[in-house]
Amino acid sequence: SISETIDQINAISATIASAVASAPLGLSNARSLGLGGAYTALARGNEAPLWNPANLSFKDNRGFSLNLFSLGAFVENNSFSLKNYNEYNGRFWDDQDKDNILSLVPSSGLNLNAQAEASALGLSIGSFSLVSYALGVSDLSFPKDPFELLLVGNQMNDTVSLKGTSGEAYAYAALSFSFGKSILRKGEKEIGIGANLKYLQ
Repeated sequence: SISETIDQINAISATIASAVASAPLGLSNARSLGLGGAYTALARGNEAPLWNPANLSFKDNRGFSLNLFSLGAFVENNSFSLKNYNEYNGRFWDDQDKDNILSLVPSSGLNLNAQAEASALGLSIGSFSLVSYALGVSDLSFPKDPFELLLVGNQMNDTVSLKGTSGEAYAYAALSFSFGKSILRKGEKEIGIGANLKYLQ
């Protein structure tokens, strides 16, 4: 039936949109974070271009929406937790504390991953949207030796190795013009198509 065909096409479209939008976008959107990133089918208005521009074509899309500014970021590592920070921050560290802190860093070293996203002046009117945003991602690795030097100090003829130190990062800004068009509606069922035209710097 037409309804079943529409459901199948919508499922395929959502899958394709998720694959295309595999970059870590959505950090600056509180609702998408609250949903664990499962926002492809729900994004409307100026939020739609980052997830699925076809959503601009649906009848429940807001006629006008404006986002002045939003920002989101996260940092994760393989060694220290918030509990560790609260335990050791703001107090004098004795030798046992220093040993405990060093034991949190694995022999392979500290890995640090950070991401940040900012969006500004996102505008949608009907089926059209113009959105600007910036994204930065970094992945850093540090060996354990510098942490031992920092906490314990150095001895005569001591060797501190920086082998294993590495890092990579990228950042870009984007201006995206988006459009969505409905191609089939039957009751509550809809099929829409959409496109993003982006300028990346």
